[in-house]
Amino acid sequence: MWLPHGGSASDGGSECRLLYSRLEDDDPPVKVTLERLPESRVQLDIEVDKERLDRSLDEAYKRLARKARIPGFRPGKAPRSIIERHYGREGMIREAIEDLVPRAYNEALEAEDIEAIDQPHLEILQLEPVQFKATVAVRPTIELNDYRSVRLDPPHMEVTDEMLAEQLLGLAPATG
Repeated sequence: MWLPHGGSASDGGSECRLLYSRLEDDDPPVKVTLERLPESRVQLDIEVDKERLDRSLDEAYKRLARKARIPGFRPGKAPRSIIERHYGREGMIREAIEDLVPRAYNEALEAEDIEAIDQPHLEILQLEPVQFKATVAVRPTIELNDYRSVRLDPPHMEVTDEMLAEQLLGLAPATG
C-alpha cells in the first residue's frame, strides 16, 4: 500500500497498485497504476506499449484511407505514406487513440475489478508511447456498524371506548 505524506488508509490516504493487463491474448501488456481517491473515485494511470500503438496505427490508416479524398487515388487506395503526409503523424496517432484508449480503459477496469458508475474524465498525457489518466467515480464502500444491538420499542397506545365509538360512527355512513 502506498500512502502519500505518511497518511493512513483510514484517514483518507490513497492506495496505489501497479498492474499489467492485456487487451487480447497476443497484445503486449498495458501498464496500469491504480490510485484510490477520496469521495469514492479512482484514478488509473495507463501506459500502452508501442507495439500495441503500432497495431492501432495500422487500423487507423485503414480507416483514414477509406474516408480520405486524395487527388489521383481512389478512396481506400492511397499508400500509407501519402495518408500520413496528408493527416500528419500526430493526426494518425490521434485517430489510433480514438479506438485504443477506450479499449485500454475498459481492460484496466476489468483487470482491477472496478465498477465505474459514471463516465471517466480522460486526460492524454503523452502520445508516444500512449499514456493517459482516467478518473472515474465508483460505488462507495459502506461499512455497517453493529446494528443488531440496537433495540427499538414500539410505542404503546391505549384505545378508549370513546375512540372506538368515534371510529365506528365514521364508518357507518360509508357502509350504508
